[in-house]
Amino acid sequence: MIANKHILKSLPLLAAVLGKKYGINVEIGGKSAFTNGRTITIPSLPSECDSNLLGMVRGFIDHESAHIRHTDFDILKDESITPLEKHIWNTLEDWRVENQLSRIFPGCRKNFNWLIKNLFLKDSVEVRENNFKLNILNWLLLTVRSWDVPELEVRSKKYASIINGYLPGLIAPLEHVLAKVRKDCPNSNACLIYAKEIISILQGVTQQSEFKAISDTNTPASTGLKSLQSQKENQSRIDKIFPLTSKKLKDLELLLNASEQDLPIDLGSTLIKSLESHPGEIDEQIQVAVLGKRKHSALSKDEIAEVRKITNSMRVRLYSLLQATSLTRSKPARSGRLNYKRLHRALTHNPRLFLTDCPTQKINTAVHILLDCSGSMRRRIKLAGQTCHAVASALEHIGVNVAVSAFPSVYREGQSHKTIVPVLQHGERVHQRFKLSASGQTPMGEALWWTLQQMVQLKESRRIILIITDGKPDFIPTANQALKTGQQVGFEYYGLGIQSPEVHSLPLTNSKNINQINDLSSAMFEMLQKILTSK
Repeated sequence: MIANKHILKSLPLLAAVLGKKYGINVEIGGKSAFTNGRTITIPSLPSECDSNLLGMVRGFIDHESAHIRHTDFDILKDESITPLEKHIWNTLEDWRVENQLSRIFPGCRKNFNWLIKNLFLKDSVEVRENNFKLNILNWLLLTVRSWDVPELEVRSKKYASIINGYLPGLIAPLEHVLAKVRKDCPNSNACLIYAKEIISILQGVTQQSEFKAISDTNTPASTGLKSLQSQKENQSRIDKIFPLTSKKLKDLELLLNASEQDLPIDLGSTLIKSLESHPGEIDEQIQVAVLGKRKHSALSKDEIAEVRKITNSMRVRLYSLLQATSLTRSKPARSGRLNYKRLHRALTHNPRLFLTDCPTQKINTAVHILLDCSGSMRRRIKLAGQTCHAVASALEHIGVNVAVSAFPSVYREGQSHKTIVPVLQHGERVHQRFKLSASGQTPMGEALWWTLQQMVQLKESRRIILIITDGKPDFIPTANQALKTGQQVGFEYYGLGIQSPEVHSLPLTNSKNINQINDLSSAMFEMLQKILTSK
């Protein structure tokens, strides 16, 4: 993968790079941001975002990837867990998983720090002395986040001062628990145990009695959360708290019994809200095709023979062209073409005075064929699929990394029209499963974005997309944005229109339009000739 400033500025390409880096699937489209535990979905946004929005996108993907990789969500299935326990657990778990991911991918630490500063340092701090619930939760959040971003310590101390003025002595036992979190927090269950201990401290304040111990069930020995010494230390701090007034007692009870709606939103929800509030202009929005299903079965021997009759001249000419391109007379040998520069070696009885053909990989190229399988292609889809097989076979023969994808997939109720189906993937050997059907619309732009995501990280220095279509894209701005971004990154685009002059209106490197199927062979050869012989 080449580092390119345009990749970093393009939302779809950035999402693809981060998704592959973390082993997570990232999809773009619709109006919502969410994750289902396997896939991260980002709403449709402008292709090229400003630095602030891109930072939010990076932060969201990093944050949710950290949870997908390192959080055990099964522990939250316990129905006895209160909303406050879950909220505090999430504060601790966010910090834990982000640091876990940062140890594996040090570069994302910078993204997390930018995100924390942008969310918690951008606006002036607002501390309401009469809002104990928000003050204590904000203090917990800022204290934990200040471990990675020390600039937050000032705000954390402001909250601590207000809390100590309201309930003197409360901060000390809570800081003691947080110190243990920072020192030893190995998994999601440990975060839940620490969250329960924090709540037990708050409950102990309301009861003004012996510190409520946490059950020993399923407690990791390494965390040392339930040692008698720890409980005594916490209780000794609680005992120093001044007697509670009825208002202070009510405030604590309101916090302990708060519903999920009464609690502040977490970091992930804050990011989701931010991403969903940037829809942009409709013409600027982009969507990336998602994987769908379309049956593609094997071509029969008769069908392969049939296409060879039509494309035989193309195959023969292409093979000769590729052979000439990939063979060079550069290897010293005992026979072959005389190399006059080596004649002096005859004096030393060295017989290697000739040059012989030596195959060399001179075409460091990846080609992705995008086949339009919309409903209007029904009469042409058989030959189009056969031609894709013939071209893919020829390209594979000389070492070109070739792939073929069809768009869209078969539409089903509740499924997006903007889908794509891999027929042959990069790195896969060419097979014979190129018999396809035709139906649906023409989400060419969305398919182009998906293809760019697949190819942007390939090792080949030259990347080419060949589009075979008989119509124009459903949404031309999306296609133009994909073409523009791809060209900025270094992609080349070739288009073959089948009775479709609209193909010339697209900003392609080269395009051909044919009106008869018999012209397909020569048109394909002309384009492939330009692809494989141009530097």
